[in-house]
Amino acid sequence: MGARVTTSAQKQGEVIERVKNTSAAFRVFELDDLITNLPLKSVHRQAMPADIRERLKKALSLCDGLVVITEGGTAIRQTVR
Repeated sequence: MGARVTTSAQKQGEVIERVKNTSAAFRVFELDDLITNLPLKSVHRQAMPADIRERLKKALSLCDGLVVITEGGTAIRQTVR
């Protein structure tokens, strides 16, 4: 068996799920940019998992609110609906 590779996105999703299951805290997800549509030349593009859209939807489903810092907010609201 190969070792399970856990990405930062997986760990963050697991933390959000754990908080939801163990706390009544109001959970807010914050995004600076639309991570499902990074520019081709972005230094972060290669590190982004291929299933980032599904991971983002899952993470947002575990939260009570969403804060978007940039203009990409319109696109994000459309993506998660």
